[in-house]
Amino acid sequence: MELRGIYDEIRCPTLVLRGESSDLLRWETAKEMSARGPRAEVVEIAGVGHAPTPIREEQIRVVRKFLHARE
Repeated sequence: MELRGIYDEIRCPTLVLRGESSDLLRWETAKEMSARGPRAEVVEIAGVGHAPTPIREEQIRVVRKFLHARE
């Protein structure tokens, strides 16, 4: 499914958490997401697969920092 057109319409700040070992979201795609549409902030989480679940403090800190920067 082609979603680039829809992605390009997003106007709110966007955070992409990419698992370093993801076999679904390639690094090249995440990098492209940071250059188009809402120009997402991309953070790669080491040692995890496709769907990172922020459970460690340093991972939670990334999300918290992103959210607080928009207050």
